[in-house]
Amino acid sequence: MRPPITYALIPLLVGLPVCGVGNLSFEKFASCCLIIALLYWSVNKAKKRSLVYRKITGIFFGIVLVYVCIHGQYTRNAEIIEKEHSNTWKMMPPRELDLTLKITRRNDLKNQNEINFQVYEGYIIDAPEVRMDLVNKKVTWILKKRNGFQEMLKGDTVYLCGVIKHRRLNESQNNEKRRNQYYIEHVLISKVEQNTDFFRNLKREIDSKLKIIENTDGKYKGFVYALLFGDRSQLEIQDAKLFEETGTMHLFAVSGLHIGIVYLICSFILRRIFPGRSIWIAGSLLLVFGYVGIVGYASSACRAFVMISIWQISMLLHKKGNPLSALYWAFIVLLLIAPNSLFSLGFQLSFTVVLSILFCFHKKSLANKGFSLCNFIKNSIIISYSSFFGSTLLIIDHFHFINPTSIVINLILVNLVFGIFLICLLFVISVLFLGSHTLSFLVESTYSIIVFLLNLFNQFDYLHIRFPKDLDIPNLIHLLYPITLIIVMPYLSGTRHRLIFVSCLPTFFLIVSLYINWAS
Repeated sequence: MRPPITYALIPLLVGLPVCGVGNLSFEKFASCCLIIALLYWSVNKAKKRSLVYRKITGIFFGIVLVYVCIHGQYTRNAEIIEKEHSNTWKMMPPRELDLTLKITRRNDLKNQNEINFQVYEGYIIDAPEVRMDLVNKKVTWILKKRNGFQEMLKGDTVYLCGVIKHRRLNESQNNEKRRNQYYIEHVLISKVEQNTDFFRNLKREIDSKLKIIENTDGKYKGFVYALLFGDRSQLEIQDAKLFEETGTMHLFAVSGLHIGIVYLICSFILRRIFPGRSIWIAGSLLLVFGYVGIVGYASSACRAFVMISIWQISMLLHKKGNPLSALYWAFIVLLLIAPNSLFSLGFQLSFTVVLSILFCFHKKSLANKGFSLCNFIKNSIIISYSSFFGSTLLIIDHFHFINPTSIVINLILVNLVFGIFLICLLFVISVLFLGSHTLSFLVESTYSIIVFLLNLFNQFDYLHIRFPKDLDIPNLIHLLYPITLIIVMPYLSGTRHRLIFVSCLPTFFLIVSLYINWAS
């Protein structure tokens, strides 16, 4: 049986994309949903009234959510209105402008001469009156690292002067690249306002402490930073490429894996300090929320935090936990907070992968309690298998590349990540509070083993499946995938049938996408 919140989730999944892009007015969409609700009520009059009313109430709730999200989100209409004005300026020679930007991402860049650069991405929050069309546009700029180089983190506000240029992109390039069409040259920074958020300042302090570490190559520092905080800016280029090609970059996207580990550590400690269950659960959730703040409130981290919070609150209220219901509620809560995140790759991957995992676990296997080695291996295989196919369409659409060996690699690494995470966490704590680098050798050895393992699997070039750069999987396909899983879930009873279905579904949609691209 589907969780009651499902009947609000499906109208939300359909209504946001359809109404948000202007293909259908909200009034028409609401009318269609109401007709469906009335038809459902008339057909199921004989069923238990409370169940029918609950489902119809869910549909109404979904309609309300669509209305709330639409009126709190898309700036696309404004972008369309400004398009003609913006195109006029693109025809003119680039000029130097004073701009105010908010940093959203940073990455290290090293050229062949081993000269370090810092690549920043952000959006413009203020511009000269004659170029107000640039406000809210995404831009990139590069700064060379010199002595006394001022590090800037995500969330900082930068006042700079530079020449802004427009990058010409092909129509076939994906939406993420098309949103980053502007870049700035000859950058001269006049002022930097650091984010005063407590978590940002804490992360800045951690960042400065880690830079003091001295070792032979320094590569593992970027690995520690990426694994614990989801910041890949300090990863070496070749290492980042290795993680991408082996399908293990998700280790550096703070998600349910990381949040679960942090919660387990916090609850293990607090349970031995505070006897009351409500106290140590509340304390653990508070510490986990602090961790989510340090990593910058990433979509996957927020989704995992909401899910684990719902699960723990259900335990306190002596209610039976339902992971699917927790996932759907997390989806709704995060969309209400930030509706535009629906079009974020991290948001889509987070929910699609978790939905695929929960789809493949039959309710009997979820209810199976007790530990056995056989069940542990079986569940690990299911998680790795379903994660791969659940992310396939999004990975192909954005990166045009997949590596099936990632199923085996993730099967190994995911089971070791708790120990790896704990070693890295103890290392950072020892550096911050004790000023000790005694664990650096252990961290570096762990990192070397991981890189060796990935290089070993990455040698099978014939398993690297690459797709044309102009391949575009329609947004409708990405929408149909989770909706299909939600609808089909109650009708597939066995785990084997679900595993077969979750592997065939993305393959079918990929074939459809290839046909659409070929036909167009």
